[in-house]
Amino acid sequence: MSVETSQNNVFTMNQIHNDTSTTQINMWLEHIASRSKAECRIFPKMVAFFSQSNKENYLAVGLPEEIPNYQHCATITHLPGRLVNSGSAALITSDVLNVVEVSADVTNQVSSVWHAAVVYKKKRTLYIFDPAFDPCTVPGYRLREISGLSNVRRLVQLLDHQKKRIDMIKITGRNDKESTCLRLSCGWLKELAEGKLDVSKEEWYELRR
Repeated sequence: MSVETSQNNVFTMNQIHNDTSTTQINMWLEHIASRSKAECRIFPKMVAFFSQSNKENYLAVGLPEEIPNYQHCATITHLPGRLVNSGSAALITSDVLNVVEVSADVTNQVSSVWHAAVVYKKKRTLYIFDPAFDPCTVPGYRLREISGLSNVRRLVQLLDHQKKRIDMIKITGRNDKESTCLRLSCGWLKELAEGKLDVSKEEWYELRR
């Protein structure tokens, strides 16, 4: 199924779901990136891997039917130079190579499932829209405690390493339990790109690294 209607070239959120191909999502991202407001630049590729070697490892062992989808995904290492202080956003997924994510407590292992979220950098604040986020399940408010955001953690580490200063990390979400993270993330990103989303009115929770 295409995420673009054939009659009027309009994208609709109900055509996006977790089984929509990455190829189609990348086409959709390029579409909204080319039409986004000047105050918010949209990265035009889904970010699904940490590094190029990480991506190549997946392409070497991945399912044949999945490889064409992920060949054109970007890596975390592509992002730092594209996240400008005036406002930039990207659709980012959990690392598809991860089988198990280990939480801060090594005795507590959390099975890693595919997950999509949005990162939005404005000046020295990194905002995270995580559709599944429920503040009641993250008592310590640490980024490393939140399942499905492995690549977001790596992005923060990379920004720190490159001295691209992040003073504050904030997160919001919808407490979604229905596996609609891709549609919700794309919907939030689309509103942001079109200037219809007032970020200041979201209920943000500050995270520690």
